[in-house]
Amino acid sequence: MYAYFKFRNRSSRSRAGLNQWSTRWLLVFSLFASSAANAVDMLDGKLQLHGFITQGMINTTGNNFLGKSRDDISYDFREVGLNATYRALPQLQFSTQLISRKAGENDNGELRIGHAFVDWTVASGDWGSSGVRLGRVRVPYGLYAETGDVAFTRDSAILPQPIYFDVTRRLQKSADGLSLYHNAVSDYGNFGIKYYLGYPQADGKSTEATFLGKDMPGRLDSKLTQLVNFSFDSNNGQWRLGLTAANVKMAYDRKATDSLSSGDITLVPYLLSAQYNAEKWSLTAEYLLEFLEFKGFGPLMDSKTSADGFYVQAAYRPASKWEVFTRYDAFYRDRSDRHGRDWQATTGLPDFMLYSKDWSAGVRYDVNESFSLRAEAHRINGAGWLSPLENSNPAALEKSWDMLILLASYRF
Repeated sequence: MYAYFKFRNRSSRSRAGLNQWSTRWLLVFSLFASSAANAVDMLDGKLQLHGFITQGMINTTGNNFLGKSRDDISYDFREVGLNATYRALPQLQFSTQLISRKAGENDNGELRIGHAFVDWTVASGDWGSSGVRLGRVRVPYGLYAETGDVAFTRDSAILPQPIYFDVTRRLQKSADGLSLYHNAVSDYGNFGIKYYLGYPQADGKSTEATFLGKDMPGRLDSKLTQLVNFSFDSNNGQWRLGLTAANVKMAYDRKATDSLSSGDITLVPYLLSAQYNAEKWSLTAEYLLEFLEFKGFGPLMDSKTSADGFYVQAAYRPASKWEVFTRYDAFYRDRSDRHGRDWQATTGLPDFMLYSKDWSAGVRYDVNESFSLRAEAHRINGAGWLSPLENSNPAALEKSWDMLILLASYRF
């Protein structure tokens, strides 16, 4: 799935600059934390504005994650977003999001459109509702892809990497096309189905480096992609179940100076999701099976492989403002070579580049409804989901490494 190459580090921010950014954001958070804020309502409630700011500090041993975190503190994890919804008619709503995300070498912090779509409820009643969304829509992938931008919607500082890969985040989050949805209300709960047809956001050096090994001279673009999501939510809120399947297609268009031929990439993921919620605790698990094919790149790169990954997580809320969690997750980039022995014999690269196993635990404290603080620790074995943009030298990778994350988040 990956190949590794050496290339120039494009980050130009100095350590002094990072410290200035951290001081600035911590000052902003301290001001926001003094009082809770609500959404901004305008036009008699027809127009609503929401926003969020998240700043993280990450320190790792052995490998870099979301910045130059190895044996130092990285402040290169930051999410800032503004959401707007306008209810033009009872059955017609417009939604958009502007987002700036800095995530080490994977996202550069530029302001872009996260989503922008029109939602038309074609029919609704006691039986449920049916509708269509058109534009840059949210991809209904798993339990968290549609809402994971806002830190308050997730239990941990970072989502489980074997399912919600940060290196291919744009590919999973939103896409240009249309989405059809149907929700059916029953005595047992709500059954939902969403069908998506369109073009995911495959452009960007992080996605390109994930599949091709580095930021190549040519361009990687998505082709027409299909996705279907089935969900069930019980009436009492205890159970959330889901199944997601997709057929993601991408094409690489080489340049004249490119050492790589043009080719096609097909990614077919199947994702099972389950969550149980009680009054003070929750159990969550997701399992991913995906098939990957490279075609047209030449005999050295053309291949068919399959990967899988999962996580199991328990969260406990001892008091209204406190939550603790623990999680185990694992990811294997080649199901036929889970320990990477064949990979190492063929390429000479470390076997642990083909897998990752992560034990993590953390705590969350909600100062008020708008401001939240988190801390979590990870003990990781392997480098299967690390970014090649931040870890370009395989010889420098370490098999066993630790990670500490501190996170502050504000929303209105």
